Formats: sequence, C-alpha cells, structure tokens
Amino acid sequence: MIELYNESFARMWEYYLVVSELAFRRLDSVVFQIQLSKSRDTLPLTRDYMREFEAGQPNADSPPTELRSA
Repeated sequence: MIELYNESFARMWEYYLVVSELAFRRLDSVVFQIQLSKSRDTLPLTRDYMREFEAGQPNADSPPTELRSA
C-alpha cells in the first residue's frame, strides 16, 4: 500500500482496519448515515426509494435522476 499512498496514509488505514475489526468482533459498534441538503425537497424523507429502485420499481418519490445509482 505504501507504493500507492504515503506512509502516513498507510498507517492510518491499517489503524482504521484494526479498530473496525475490534468493533465488529465485540458487536457493540453503531453506524450512522446522515444525509444533508440545503432544501427539504431535494430528497425524500425516507430511503424507501433506494430499495424500490434496486428492485426495478421506481416511484414518484424517487430522487432526481442525477442522484440515482447507475
């Protein structure tokens, strides 16, 4: 990895992986995902549109085209 990135980045990445492994082994980790936007109308209040889009059934509450996964 040092060949692709500098040594500092490689050390931080290895530290992150070790801490992640410990958190998952202890089963007490929590993951939050926060989505910020300037306007409430930018995205739907729930993320149901993601599941429906992946199932091939986008609905009227779908996000704008540029936010959909390709």
